[in-house]
Amino acid sequence: KFDALSKKETHDSISGIVIRDHNGHVLVACTKRNSCISGPSAVEALACFHGLEFSLGLRFMDVIVERGCAFIVNKLRSNGTNHSNISGFIQDAKSLIKGFHSCNFS
Repeated sequence: KFDALSKKETHDSISGIVIRDHNGHVLVACTKRNSCISGPSAVEALACFHGLEFSLGLRFMDVIVERGCAFIVNKLRSNGTNHSNISGFIQDAKSLIKGFHSCNFS
């Protein structure tokens, strides 16, 4: 699961990531501070990217991304070209997804 908190005035944000097992028990959790990120969509997209990156780094190869932000999940599921202001984050996240055995969205 990923989520984010941002401070509009400074464009700072924090990505929060929680990884659970199939029983819902927390295996690991972390936060990551981000600078110069503006807009709620960009903050959520970056949080999703960090969650995927963290999962791969820990070698969790079968993941389910909980739908914290439907807009971001829809962009990740789309096969079309993304021309939004978050296209870089979406493309980077899609590249990470290729490294998993399975990546589903709930």
